[in-house]
Order: sequence, then C-alpha cells, then structure tokens
Amino acid sequence: PSECVNISVDEVGVVHQKETGRSPEHVKKEHREYVRNTVVHIENGKNTYVLNGPGLTGVLRLIIAFLLHNNLLQTGAIVFFMDGARDLHAAIKCIFNWLPFRMILDWYHLEEKCKMQLSLALKGKEARNQVLQKILAFLWIGKIDDAIDVLRKIESKDIKSIAAIDRLIGYFERNREYIPCYALRKKLDLRNSSNKGEKANDLAVSKRQKHNGTS
Repeated sequence: PSECVNISVDEVGVVHQKETGRSPEHVKKEHREYVRNTVVHIENGKNTYVLNGPGLTGVLRLIIAFLLHNNLLQTGAIVFFMDGARDLHAAIKCIFNWLPFRMILDWYHLEEKCKMQLSLALKGKEARNQVLQKILAFLWIGKIDDAIDVLRKIESKDIKSIAAIDRLIGYFERNREYIPCYALRKKLDLRNSSNKGEKANDLAVSKRQKHNGTS
C-alpha cells in the first residue's frame, strides 16, 4: 500500500445560478444550466491531496503536473478508482496512455449496479437476492465469466425483463479489465473503493453547492 498512488476521480454537476439573483419564475429542470466540477483525491501512504477544477480533461492534465511536481511517478503503481462512466474511462486512457497505470471499478458502484439491474430483471425480492448473492460472490474473487453464467442460467419463470439481464452482462463485459480480485486486494490491505474521492467531492463541492439556498 505504501508504494501505491491511489487516485479517485469523481464528477459533480451543480445548478448554475445567475449573478443577478434568482428569477421569481420557476425554471423547468430541463432548461437549467449546470456547472461541472471534477474532484480528484490522491493518496500516497499517509499523504492525501484534493484537486478540483472545471472540466474532466483539464483536471486530468493537472493530475499529471501534480504527480511530476511531487515526484510521485517514481513511487510505484498508479491506480485509478472510478465508477462505470465510459467517458471517464476513455479520458484516462487517452491522457495517461504514456504511463503504466491500473483502473479499478469501485466495488460499491459494481454492487449497486447489480442490485438495480436485477431488481428490474427479476420477479420478486427473493429471486433477486438469490441471484445477487451468487454473482457478487463470483465478482468479489474476479470470476466474471462465472457471474455471467449465473445470469444466463436464470429460469425463465423468474425473469421480468430479459433486456435488464442483457444490460448487466454488457456492463460486466465493458468493465472486464477493471474488475480485479477484490478479495485478494483486501487481503493485501489494498483499496477497493473510490469512497475517499466521493467524500472529497462532498467536502469541496457538494456540501456548499448542491442543496437548497447554496450557490
């Protein structure tokens, strides 16, 4: 763990308010303008840092400058933690393609994705929980093919939406290279979660800008 540079990247959108104050008329949600922030939490040993800025690409370039300035490229493995957002994956691959690094799908997001899609796919809570328990057990040890096999062998009488099952299988396939053996990482005291990045997001942006009366 002391040799890893753990980087959590999280994006947040907040409503853009006019400088002259709020309009007395209610603006429909779909017509609102948003301000996008990208928050980054960097961890190396006991040292932690938070970066924040507008736009994903610009902040990823800022990470490179930060790593170079603080000599963090020589410390060891660079590991990115994130959710399943495709644009984030593509941007990291594009900008960091000259460096050896690893991207890991946050366990919490993976678990929540499974819960949501299985709730849409299956009839009844009992059937959902049985399948969920099986696939999470396989995913925890990095056995993606076995998890997919469980989904493909669900009895037709329990299926409510085959499209939801196909979406979950597609999600596993797209993120295959980002799903490690979480059990082994935990045993080695390595991180499996991007929760530190999301907490940094709460502190740097969301707490001040995402609730009633904030701007």
